[in-house]
Amino acid sequence: MAIIAILPMPFLLYSSHNLVASIALFTILLPAVWLGRELTSTFFNGPSKFEAWCLGTTFGIGIIAAASFIFGILGILRPSVIWPLFLSILLTLLIGARKQLRSDTIAAARWLAQPIKREPAYLFLAGIGLAFFWLNFIGALAPEIRSDSTRQRLVTAVYFANRGEIASTPPELDVAAAPALGEITYALIVATGTEQSAKLFHFLAGLFCTMSIFAIGRRLGGQHVGYLAAAFFYLTWIVAFLSQTAYLDLFTTLFAVTAAQIFLICKITDWQTVIAGGICIGLGVAVKVHFGYIAVGLALMAVILMLGQVSPRRGFLLTATLIVATVLTSGPWLARSYSLTGLVPGMQLSAMALSNNAKALGDLPEFGYGRSIMNFLSIPFTVTFLSGRFGGAQTPPLMTGGHIGYLIVGILPLLLVKRQQQLCIALFIGSLGASLLWFNTAQYLRYGLPILGLLAPVSAVAYISAWCNAGTKYKRAVLNGLLCCLVMLGSLVRMQLPDMSHAFAFG
Repeated sequence: MAIIAILPMPFLLYSSHNLVASIALFTILLPAVWLGRELTSTFFNGPSKFEAWCLGTTFGIGIIAAASFIFGILGILRPSVIWPLFLSILLTLLIGARKQLRSDTIAAARWLAQPIKREPAYLFLAGIGLAFFWLNFIGALAPEIRSDSTRQRLVTAVYFANRGEIASTPPELDVAAAPALGEITYALIVATGTEQSAKLFHFLAGLFCTMSIFAIGRRLGGQHVGYLAAAFFYLTWIVAFLSQTAYLDLFTTLFAVTAAQIFLICKITDWQTVIAGGICIGLGVAVKVHFGYIAVGLALMAVILMLGQVSPRRGFLLTATLIVATVLTSGPWLARSYSLTGLVPGMQLSAMALSNNAKALGDLPEFGYGRSIMNFLSIPFTVTFLSGRFGGAQTPPLMTGGHIGYLIVGILPLLLVKRQQQLCIALFIGSLGASLLWFNTAQYLRYGLPILGLLAPVSAVAYISAWCNAGTKYKRAVLNGLLCCLVMLGSLVRMQLPDMSHAFAFG
């Protein structure tokens, strides 16, 4: 399946006239991710080889963001400067880190060579996953037509690449109230390639999220949990929609699952763990202000993981360090918005959403379907069957694009079937805290995507717990069949793509 997925890609990149865009993207991304992987090995002892690469992808994106900001401010955000720098990084890594790369390659080959346990349910999920991959890739090859991307994200990235600042952008771009780190990250990509490079970058961010979610699930409950967690996330309509755009929501999701991954791997017992986690949280806030919901949930998760692991005094200092690292990373971007608008980013929205005056701030606080306790408990079903109430261009009726994948959150009560470890409970409670904040403010679906990324491994743990306690093979077969039916229903809804995407991808 991996060979089937990879072999036709160069042809499609060529036929869609995106070969230059992809080469420019990988010329930047490969050295950055590899450097991020080496930084992971330097600062952390706990990650496996695969987990190190998952963390390296996020750290690599952070390196790209930092380089884009610095070069843009200096006015040298040009291919003649950027390409030699990143190629020199690649050459340095080839000389100094080739042994580590060889070791990682051998480990990956051994993992692939392991005997495969032939499970029809997993074959089914893998096949659907391959279909989603191709549909998302084909959609990512088409020119961007979505409002947020064409009106704000890409045009702001081009503006910053050309001028090195965004404070005086045209008022219709509406970026003064946004932290803008995501647009600045795109700036380096579009400066060295094309605007299509940014769209392909976001498509890859969805795959990076899936890799990290698999790694979290594997750490919580083994390979089977990892496979299901990855499927629960990637086989959702909202992820498929975003993978074909140049939006920023998959970047915030990646920062969220990476911070959770760092906390789960290192157990919050040392300073570099909380600093790295705080930087990831701060980067998420610097990309989109609504990440503040997730930041609170991740901080809650970190505190729970500290219980019984460190003394109260050390726990207080570690928590303070986490907050300081988050503020130092996101503070300058929020201060920029405050200096331009006179308002704390996100504060007015939160206040209006919690008040009776929600109409004073437009339609965003009105998205959702009530805010009672029963409404909260029924969120997986209302998101699925009343998806139009949760906002955005991705909300047609159920049979033309419902969010079937969110029903997987409904299996969370199965956690009660088997006593869970502290790691899983901490991740669940942290996600629950973020969910409550999202639920009581702006119930906009894309803003809650990082929460789904955190809950996918927990849902997989719940399902596997019930499966292991089912007893007979017939009961397990029934559980597998129900799961496959749920995924198939979501997939049938998803098997739609504009003719324009096919036309561009195949030339």
